[in-house]
Amino acid sequence: LPRAGSTRFDIYDIKGRWVANLLDEVQESGLHTITWNGVNQDGLDAASGVYIAVLRAQNQAQSQRIVLIR
Repeated sequence: LPRAGSTRFDIYDIKGRWVANLLDEVQESGLHTITWNGVNQDGLDAASGVYIAVLRAQNQAQSQRIVLIR
């Protein structure tokens, strides 16, 4: 992150449905690591498939396709 600020990291399925929130707090600037354990917000295992990871920080958003293989 280039600057400290409010940061949110979410996982969505390929149809755009929200699956889980992994981070929603103020973060310091610098390099950070987030690991998704493959479960949804209810604690249930997500199905194998393609998901979209979305990082929102400093009024910007970045997304990346990820693949969950069970």
